[in-house]
Amino acid sequence: LAIAEGRARSDSAIVSFSAGWVAHAYMHKRDWRRAQEYADASFREAPTGYFQGFPQASLARIACETGEVQRGIETLAQIEQMAYASGHRPAWGVFLAMLSEGYIIAQDWEQASGILKKLNVLASQTPHSFFSVLSSRLLGEVACAEGQRREAAIRFQYAIDAARTSGLMNELGLALAA
Repeated sequence: LAIAEGRARSDSAIVSFSAGWVAHAYMHKRDWRRAQEYADASFREAPTGYFQGFPQASLARIACETGEVQRGIETLAQIEQMAYASGHRPAWGVFLAMLSEGYIIAQDWEQASGILKKLNVLASQTPHSFFSVLSSRLLGEVACAEGQRREAAIRFQYAIDAARTSGLMNELGLALAA
């Protein structure tokens, strides 16, 4: 609906922003083909470099899932640094999460853990409970992969409890499935 409204107004910013969030939603659904379609559309419509950053991050995250892990990680690392330097903490958090997932796919547990600890610190400084739940779940996945079952159980339980409390149903499902 928002994409159609943006096109009706000839407002590429609305189209790009909306398509970018649709891509993000498809990424959470693990529908990489549709995520790619909307991320490409978001990038094409982006009126400025700022608007291009979000679809570029999505395309890099999708690359990690579709066999181009190293390229995806390199791009995400650059975008993460720019977001940090900009002071835009919510965007930085989203990009930290994407980068950590890239490292998880690459099975680089040390890098993933370091990035997730940054995200966990950010979560403690902001009202964005999503980052707290997400970082705890992903730290649980890393701990599990490293054979640290007790640490994994603690992280997953926190993610489950916090997701239930805050109503983050997608994260709740992912934490329960882990």
